[in-house]
Amino acid sequence: MAVLGGEFAVIMLVSGDSPGLDGLSVELAAAGGRLGLGIELKRTRGPRGEAGRPYLLETVSLDTPGIVHTVTAVLRRHGVNIESLETDTTAAAWTGSPVFRMRAHVVVGPGVHVARLKEDLACLEAGQDLDVTLRPVFPVPETE
Repeated sequence: MAVLGGEFAVIMLVSGDSPGLDGLSVELAAAGGRLGLGIELKRTRGPRGEAGRPYLLETVSLDTPGIVHTVTAVLRRHGVNIESLETDTTAAAWTGSPVFRMRAHVVVGPGVHVARLKEDLACLEAGQDLDVTLRPVFPVPETE
């Protein structure tokens, strides 16, 4: 749930059998009409199950236009899959300048050369005056 452009938005993933989802679709459309809500339903497929290594990519910089575009362009060139991406802007501690932060969970496929990806991110870091970190995500070991 989030407020987007002054509007409250909810994104929900619901699973079930086809007849149950068909009934839910009809009921939600009727409820949306009664309540004055815009409801959009979309059927999805299951996860692709693509093999790869999970990484966390984070950037911090002064807020300037195009940061998400330039970073995701590098990821796209390397065939990296973005699983989730969040951004926010906050005021810098001493100056109050707007600081932009981006955090993305990505999956690096088996054919991706991580050292080359890191080199391209380092070039972007220097050229765009960003702080970029890319680190692997390790599973939490189960305790007995």
